[in-house]
Amino acid sequence: MKHSRKLVLICCGSDCKKEGAKGFYKSLKKEFKNQEYKGKYKLIKTHCLDMCKSAPVAVVQDHFFKKVEIEKLLDHLKKP
Repeated sequence: MKHSRKLVLICCGSDCKKEGAKGFYKSLKKEFKNQEYKGKYKLIKTHCLDMCKSAPVAVVQDHFFKKVEIEKLLDHLKKP
């Protein structure tokens, strides 16, 4: 079965939590409810991704985002 949604992984390990990953996850979840993103992405919380010095960390398909900001991630998602 082919997946129609892209996976977006958000690290919620202890260092990422300290750097605001929890708030980032909530903001991104709210954005994904907008019509533009609805049904296109699957948001998943993960345990430590072992990139603690670059916290917070997100992964979209095969692209890692270090010290991620919501605007940067959303810009990447808008690209074809």
